[in-house]
Amino acid sequence: MFLHDTTVPRLVLVFDIRSLSQFNAGLSMLQTLFLCVVLALGNLLFSRDANRLVLQPIDRMVRKMQRIRDDPLSATTMGLIEHRREQIAAKLMTKRHLRLARAGGCYRFLRWLLMSRKATSQPMETVMLEATIIKLGTLLAVGFGEAGTKIVAKNLQAQGSGVNAMVPGCFVDAIFGFFLIREFDSATEILQKKIMLFVNQIGRIVHSVVDEYSGATNRNLGEAFLTVWSLSQRPDHEHRRLAELALMSVVQVTAKINTSMELAEYRAHPRFAARSPGFRVRVHVGLHTGWAIEGAIGSPSKIDASYLSNSVNTAARLQAASRQYKLHSLMSGEFVDLLGEDVQDHLRLVDSVIVVGSSVATGVYTMDLDVGVLKVDELPERVSHNRIKRLEVTAQRKAAKWSPDYSFVHALTTDPALVAMRKRYSDRFFSLYDMGYRNYQAGEWEVAKYYFEQTLDMLEGATPGATERDGPSEALLSFMKNRDFKPGDKWGGARSLTSK
Repeated sequence: MFLHDTTVPRLVLVFDIRSLSQFNAGLSMLQTLFLCVVLALGNLLFSRDANRLVLQPIDRMVRKMQRIRDDPLSATTMGLIEHRREQIAAKLMTKRHLRLARAGGCYRFLRWLLMSRKATSQPMETVMLEATIIKLGTLLAVGFGEAGTKIVAKNLQAQGSGVNAMVPGCFVDAIFGFFLIREFDSATEILQKKIMLFVNQIGRIVHSVVDEYSGATNRNLGEAFLTVWSLSQRPDHEHRRLAELALMSVVQVTAKINTSMELAEYRAHPRFAARSPGFRVRVHVGLHTGWAIEGAIGSPSKIDASYLSNSVNTAARLQAASRQYKLHSLMSGEFVDLLGEDVQDHLRLVDSVIVVGSSVATGVYTMDLDVGVLKVDELPERVSHNRIKRLEVTAQRKAAKWSPDYSFVHALTTDPALVAMRKRYSDRFFSLYDMGYRNYQAGEWEVAKYYFEQTLDMLEGATPGATERDGPSEALLSFMKNRDFKPGDKWGGARSLTSK
């Protein structure tokens, strides 16, 4: 069109570009949305990797450290859980590879790629640190044992980086078992450098059996092992079961030591045979229950977590007294009182004694076992070198001992090895010895002599037709003979032990 107010004519064209502007605006919005989605996905992927590789491991480490601070013994359980998790992950990876192998084509390439990545990948530092925390916690639990858990826990819970190992002790009620290797001096002289292997072979049996039966090995004293079953950490209704497990651990240690293929080789050693004909590895045990002080013994330079009390000494003295009676084990009346009547029926009241350091008489009992009938295992016991796997197997066996179906008497009367060891001890033998003991305690020593002389040679020997002398009958006859079978006016039904 022409503008009328100018002399120069102009042409003005008007274009409608609204649709193009809207289209460009839509593209800009899509571009912005696309960038937002890409950034969001990138952020999610980065956060996922950061959470999986950094934050989650750190959170797990903090929680593990907190658990170890509260209960240092829980480190062994953590290791078991981690082992199970690794096993599950390995099984899942194996199944994935099998599925890819069946597919063929490009899937085989993916399988090769996964395998190559697995072979070349290195563990992350956080994973290594997490595993190190578990291992250090496990080593603390193994090194300090149950008695040292409070020492470890108090120091981990304390503020600052200082360590105070000399913390006050605490009272505990427990069952104490004292295991001693017989003829250890001779073994040391004969084996010399190999004595360490000898002790560790026996120690492995003692430690594994005690652990399986809910106990804990506290100290290794060369020829002796102090073991503990803590009563303070369990409710009263579980004390009976724990006492039965302690007794069964003594029976099982005695059986395993005499059936071990490794330990049986020492019987044929010429120097052992020359010094002690018919030599076999023997371990004697004393069992007692009572209170003790649990804590650290030593100095800031070196400590041992252990137990101090006359109850521990009593267990050691009962072990020493077992040699007088030629028995594998002796247990105090206080310990026997924890057992059920059905279990007590399988024990023999051997004597009533006053141990060194005490003025009160206590009955001493034994579980009669004939180890001579046991046959050596034809194959050595298979022991896994994977500690976590051993813990898993032990945990399963330990749990089975606490099930309602477990019975000490049932195990004693159905296990072939235990039945064989108990076979030669007849009801008549126990009845005659009981009558002899009652008369001996009452001061009727001439009558007691009559019964003990019968039980002295009642037991069948290793060869057919031969007999083997009963140690308790022989010990009490010797004691009465030294006094001309006259108890005297001061006889109170108990005698003092002369050995510590």
